[in-house]
Amino acid sequence: MIIYVLHQRPPTTHTGTTTAHTGTSTTHTGSNTAPTGTTTAHTGTTTAHTGTSTAHTGTSTAHTGTTTAHTGTTTAHTGTTTAHTGTTTVHTGTTTAHTGTITAHTGTTTAPTGTTTDHTGTTTDHTGTTTAHTLTSTTLTGTTATGIGSATTYTSTTAVGTATYTITTTTATVTINVLNNTCTAILTATPTILLNFQNALPFSYKFFTFEYVAVERFTIMMMISRQDPSYWCLDDISVMYNETELWQDGGFEASPLTTYYTYCNPNGAVAAGIISPACVESGSESFYDGSIGYTDYLSQTFATVIGGSYNISFWLANQGGPTNSFIVMAG
Repeated sequence: MIIYVLHQRPPTTHTGTTTAHTGTSTTHTGSNTAPTGTTTAHTGTTTAHTGTSTAHTGTSTAHTGTTTAHTGTTTAHTGTTTAHTGTTTVHTGTTTAHTGTITAHTGTTTAPTGTTTDHTGTTTDHTGTTTAHTLTSTTLTGTTATGIGSATTYTSTTAVGTATYTITTTTATVTINVLNNTCTAILTATPTILLNFQNALPFSYKFFTFEYVAVERFTIMMMISRQDPSYWCLDDISVMYNETELWQDGGFEASPLTTYYTYCNPNGAVAAGIISPACVESGSESFYDGSIGYTDYLSQTFATVIGGSYNISFWLANQGGPTNSFIVMAG
């Protein structure tokens, strides 16, 4: 509070007061009369300004409160971080679920793999069988099928493809089921027909020889026979390459039959082929086959050189007919 004391003094005493008024320029806004005795009061004004500085200190405290509020905001942000942590956990669950999906897909992959393998095997076998038997049946049916009448020799001048015979021939037909069954499934290549008898007249032992050009690293030669009224007699089979004998037990002297041969009787025909002394060309045994109503199959596998020429020979006798058939093929 500023107290103005008015003194009724002569104007001459006001001169000193004017000099003290020099520090009061800020509050000089009032009248020149008011500051007459204001020198002491002006000092109090300075103290009041100090109080204002204290009030400013309170403002700083208020700013500190604002900082605290900002700290609260930081806490809220921490909560957001926690929420993000929860999101990460959820994502982890999603990853686990995806892992399950991968496992399920693996199972699915395994399933078609098995199916593919089985189907591939089946297709390969079926394709090979179909190709081999279709081509073979084409060779054997219609006007191209060849049977042998009576002759003392038989020669195949073409070992790869349809055989050409040098003797008088007759036409006959071979049904497809003779060449398409579990017994012929072992053939890995399209077989070459070396000999095809269909309803041949009886003949005593005759010698047959062929030149065969190998198309695989291993060759199977198969004899297919049926003899309703009587028996076929087969003996002394030979396969020669570079003066080396490749066929084993061509005279059927070893027992049992399956020691060196593969024998197959798919329909259980009676009077089927056996080793027997009843009809021999040399030695003490031969293959004696009277399979009735159905064909049976006798084969052996030997190693070959692709493109190599092999001399195949055997002795064969026919004790009766018709109905009969005897087919020899290699492949």
